[in-house]
Amino acid sequence: MSISMNSIKNIKRLKFYLWTGAAYLLVCFFFDLASHPESFIFWTINEIWRSVYIVVIIYFLFERVVPALSIKRIFRSLLLLLLQFFLFTFGLFVWRYLGIGLHIYTSFAAGVSPSYLASRQFGDAVFAVFFFGVIRHVYNYRKLRSDAQKLRMEKQEAELNYLKSQTNPHFLFNTLNNIYSLARDKSDQAPESIMRLSKILRFMLYETGGEFIAIENELKIIDDYIALEKLRYDESLHINFNYNVEDLKQALPPLLLIPLVENAFKHGASETRNRPF
Repeated sequence: MSISMNSIKNIKRLKFYLWTGAAYLLVCFFFDLASHPESFIFWTINEIWRSVYIVVIIYFLFERVVPALSIKRIFRSLLLLLLQFFLFTFGLFVWRYLGIGLHIYTSFAAGVSPSYLASRQFGDAVFAVFFFGVIRHVYNYRKLRSDAQKLRMEKQEAELNYLKSQTNPHFLFNTLNNIYSLARDKSDQAPESIMRLSKILRFMLYETGGEFIAIENELKIIDDYIALEKLRYDESLHINFNYNVEDLKQALPPLLLIPLVENAFKHGASETRNRPF
């Protein structure tokens, strides 16, 4: 049973909020330990209970409310913001009293007015929004950079695969025809030409699957390619192939250079009538 991309994305988002909620809870633990060391256990239980609600409403804020905000739907946007404010104040206040009723939450605010408690709860919620918002921004920024880098790599791989697929099929047919002619004439060049063609085909089939090869291997294939292309021309064709490479072991993507040589024959020598070079 396949899982849709949206489901995978939602699961990753949910994990992000759970991990960020754990980090938020850890920060609250440090504050409570510094402020209330004598009743740290009770404050810890309170923070766990409160953080459950905080994670849920902040998930609702960033994943449902914020994406739905729009200037064109100003009335709906105001209602959503009002609902979120209600959840951060009265909702959190009710959640606190629910915990007290279930004997989970310990009240340390005897004699304090409900309005003061609600305002303090709202202040804690604002801090939570800021905390989650900063981490969410950093997470999204790093994810965007990672996705952009992945797209660049996929684009480069696609371009490289396209280059590999562009090896001229006419070269193969022409070379086979030339070798056939050499064989009929019982030329001494026939075995050597077959060996060169075999090297090129072996290289393309077995040595271009990796990401990189040594530049000297590509140069050897270019030498074989040039030698086979020369079979199509008479002595009037002038070929000058020079290269200056400091490190022949330098790595480069396979089949990156040979299309340049291939095009030199295809669009250069083959289309030049007088003294091709």
